[in-house]
Amino acid sequence: PPSSPPPAAFSTPPTPPPRPLLLAVPAPLSAFLPTSHCSLPRAALSPLSAAFSASRHLPTSLAAPRQLLRCFSAPDDYDARLSVNAYHRCADLCLDALEEAFEPLEEEAAIEGFDCELSDGVLTLRLGNLGTYVINKQAPNKQLWLSSPIAGPKRYYYDTESGQWKNTRDNHELLPLLSAEIEELTGTPVEFNY
Repeated sequence: PPSSPPPAAFSTPPTPPPRPLLLAVPAPLSAFLPTSHCSLPRAALSPLSAAFSASRHLPTSLAAPRQLLRCFSAPDDYDARLSVNAYHRCADLCLDALEEAFEPLEEEAAIEGFDCELSDGVLTLRLGNLGTYVINKQAPNKQLWLSSPIAGPKRYYYDTESGQWKNTRDNHELLPLLSAEIEELTGTPVEFNY
């Protein structure tokens, strides 16, 4: 006689097969890597977002990524344009100019807990309960790195054509950003002699 299935109380539900992770790539990755600043076009994100949303195995924070790829915006010949000695000279001049511009803030803005210190290529600007800025040299990359209580972490390369430190993601300049943020926090305008 054919065997009958076990009673429903003792049966286990079948295990569904694992769901594959689907990633739709609209074009070869190399198509999104020009030599200057780039980011994935918004149109390229929609297939990826749909694939992410369809998978319950991924965190919801990945369901709608804002940007998946960013490229370094320094020129291809950046290392050739800026020698190590020139980098140190430019970075030290910038850090000295920043320290000189920040020191008057102590009296002008009357900030409790204010401190400005430059030591070994690291400039620390403490604005009490308003936050702390750290700007430091990154010699292996020939960059200046900024940690800002408003803008967060940012990296800057020295643009030999303009003589300015520019952001590696969107090419904004370091000094105007710092000037605007410091004025926003303290109410005191800051001008740099650089």
